[in-house]
Amino acid sequence: MFTKNGKQVKNLTFVKELGLQVGNVDGKVFTWDKDGRRNKVYKSGLDLNLIKVMYANAYTFGGKLKMDSTLYTTQQDAAENAMRGYIKTVKVQL
Repeated sequence: MFTKNGKQVKNLTFVKELGLQVGNVDGKVFTWDKDGRRNKVYKSGLDLNLIKVMYANAYTFGGKLKMDSTLYTTQQDAAENAMRGYIKTVKVQL
């Protein structure tokens, strides 16, 4: 996990009793809310860069490589819904 300004977050853990995520950045302990924000009012470079991973299928049609616009939450779902011309399922980070 990384912050918006590119710093690596180590040991990121959700503490249920606090309702906060706790992690270590450059040897200092920081907390974030469940949405990855350091502060509810102001945006910060230390906000978490939450990357969503989805899966899409790649195909060949008429000798050209095409990507399906349908995104799936699991690689298995994507592969199960593959159509004719299917090459492989690829991971997409949003």
